[in-house]
Amino acid sequence: MNYHSRPVQKVEGQGLFVPKTVQIENDFDFNTNVKQQEPDHENYSKIIENAEINLSIDEAIPPTCFTIESGKITAPVGTLGNFSIATGKAKSRKTTGLAFFIGAAISGNKVGPVRGHFPEDQRVVVLADTEQSRYHVQRSAKRALRLVGSHLQSNLKVYAFRKNDPRTRLKSIEQIVYNTPNLGLLVIDGIRDLAQDPILEADQANEIITHLMKWSEELRIHIIGVIHQNKSDSNIRGHLGTEAVNKAETVFSVAKNPEDKETSIVSPEYCRDIDFEPFVFGIDETSLPYLVDDWKAEEKGKRSNQDSQGKTKKNTPEGTPNEKHIAILIRVYEQEAESYGKMVSRIKAAAGYYSLAIGDNAARDFMAYYIQHQLIHKVEQKPFPVYALNADKLEETRLRQPGTLVC
Repeated sequence: MNYHSRPVQKVEGQGLFVPKTVQIENDFDFNTNVKQQEPDHENYSKIIENAEINLSIDEAIPPTCFTIESGKITAPVGTLGNFSIATGKAKSRKTTGLAFFIGAAISGNKVGPVRGHFPEDQRVVVLADTEQSRYHVQRSAKRALRLVGSHLQSNLKVYAFRKNDPRTRLKSIEQIVYNTPNLGLLVIDGIRDLAQDPILEADQANEIITHLMKWSEELRIHIIGVIHQNKSDSNIRGHLGTEAVNKAETVFSVAKNPEDKETSIVSPEYCRDIDFEPFVFGIDETSLPYLVDDWKAEEKGKRSNQDSQGKTKKNTPEGTPNEKHIAILIRVYEQEAESYGKMVSRIKAAAGYYSLAIGDNAARDFMAYYIQHQLIHKVEQKPFPVYALNADKLEETRLRQPGTLVC
């Protein structure tokens, strides 16, 4: 087995620990495509012992480190111990959009629509770029700093690995994350370049994603990885895209705004929690990204919910009569409140029971609509949050004149 060991110091007076000796295991050699020796029996026993979950002791809820505040929703999009994926076509301004997340992480404030919630002892960000020249990597990092102030420069560590081979990139980033005190966020702009061909080779794709999960869990950090979409569609490329979507906490896309090519739209693609409302950003004359305030996600949604004659479609929250909303919610809450995903499934089933045929995306629209109108609210509890009915608000809605929309 191929290990690298190095001493790492504990940060005195702070809650963040980095192992005194970190062992990096290389199960797969990307240069030779040869599997290395597997762990022996003793090591497997240790792995199994660490993997076992004690059902008598509650696991801690992962702390939220990012929320996106757009429209009427504040949506958690990142927690410590997990990773997210930013995707989009080439030149869609993915790297520029990441400046909001980097600035929010190092400052602990709201930058654009993104708010950082990192602990004070975890506001160091590592930006590792595998694609751009040193000049362009530095320009991207300085852009994020200009959003929050140059006094936070020591919180941002920046590395350019364009000239290195894939295995060197992967192992160098691993060395960095295990030796950076107070680390809270790792951004890898170009995770496809951490292996020879993870698009076509499933083993290599799995190896990259396994590293992201390992680093984020062991160091209790969040990771954002950037992957390109296919040229022909909006899918993330190959085996790497499939693995990333399956394992990531949040996948969001960045695309040029078809109505204004000078701006870009950031949209949720796959979220474990509630979807954030899409937002649009532009770039000013000083190359800084800014939030486009006059672009409203709900207006875009209303246009797409209209038929060719400009009338609101019936199978949308806005086109559903008040009494049917009430009936759906009453049927949904005949059972106890559950997680977001299960409540969406129940809304879909209840709508179908009342002859309102909707798909999964439309069911999420209904869920978001009910949250916006305070008919449903999130209740934090272990092991996961649930979404409960606001009975008073429902009764208030019931007393409204039949046929009006929920408001």
